[in-house]
Amino acid sequence: MQTLQGMTYFESKQYRNAYSRGYFVGYDDDPKAWRNTFAGVYVLKYPGRISVLDEMTNLVGHIPTWEDLTDENLREFVNVICEKYAANSAHTFFAELKAVLNDFADEKPIASKRFNKILKVKREQSQAVYLTLDELKKIIDYQPQSNYERYVKKIFIIEALTGARNCDSKRLSIANCDDNLRTITYFSQKTHKSVTLPIWNDVLQFLSDPIDTSISLVYFNRLLREICRRCKIDENVSIYTRGKLTTGPKWQFVSSHTGRRSYATNLYILHVEPSTIAQFMGHSSPEITIRRYILGYREVTPDMMTIFNKPIEYGGQY
Repeated sequence: MQTLQGMTYFESKQYRNAYSRGYFVGYDDDPKAWRNTFAGVYVLKYPGRISVLDEMTNLVGHIPTWEDLTDENLREFVNVICEKYAANSAHTFFAELKAVLNDFADEKPIASKRFNKILKVKREQSQAVYLTLDELKKIIDYQPQSNYERYVKKIFIIEALTGARNCDSKRLSIANCDDNLRTITYFSQKTHKSVTLPIWNDVLQFLSDPIDTSISLVYFNRLLREICRRCKIDENVSIYTRGKLTTGPKWQFVSSHTGRRSYATNLYILHVEPSTIAQFMGHSSPEITIRRYILGYREVTPDMMTIFNKPIEYGGQY
C-alpha cells in the first residue's frame, strides 16, 4: 500500500485494514474533510476496531455518518454487538464509541441525544489463561511454517518476555536495549510513559529479527492459537468466559494479550514483588497488575508453613 497523503509509512500501514475496507473514500480528494467524518474520526482514533465499524456499516447499509447515529440505530447496534461478543468486549466497544460521540456532541449533527444511556452493558467476571515458562520455551523452539507465523511468534515472545503491549512490541528492536544488552527501554503508546526493565537473554534473538508485516489482530490470534496447538499446549483447562464455564485445551483460549499476562504471572511465581512487576509493565499501581494480569499462585514452601505451626501470642506476635 502506498503512503497516504499527509501520513507516515507506519501510519499508512496502521490504517491498511480500514483502507482495504473502503473507509478512506474521499480522503484523497479532501483529507481534512474526511478527518471530520464519523468514519474518519473513528478510524483514526481506533484503527484496531474496524470490525466494530463494519457492524455499524452493515446495520445502516453504507459507511455510517454522524446523522446515522440515531437512537434506533444505536439500540440495534447494541443488540448486534451483544449477540456476537462477550459482555466485557461489548463494554469496551461501547465506551470507545461514547468517547467519540461525547468529544463531538457539540460540533456534529448526532441524531441521538441519549447515546450515553443506550450504549451500556454490564461487565461480567471473566477468566483468562497464561503460559508457563516451559510452554513459552516450546514456542521459542517452534519452527514457523510461513513468514506470517514467524512474525506472530516474534511479537508474542517479545510480549511474553518484556510485558510490552502488542502495539509496543511491534516497535521494539535491539536498538531499544542498552549497550550491555541487560535492559530495554521503550515509550508506551498507551500510557505515554518511558518504561525500563531487565530482559531475558531469550528475547534478544527476536528483537534482532527483521521480519515485519501487517496483519489484523484477529488473524494474529488465529495464527497464535495454531502455533500453540502445534506446540501441544493442550492441557485441559476450565475458564469462565462469555457468561459460562468453558472447558477445552489451553491453546483455544490463547490470544495476543496472553503474552502480557504470562509475563506478569511468571515473574510473580518467581517471587518478584507485584510492585516491581507493575513498574516493569508501566502500570501506575500494583493493584492493576494483581487484578488483571497475575493469574498463577506461588508454591507454598515449608518455611511458609512454619508460620501456621506457631501459637498466636499477645501483641500480635507469633
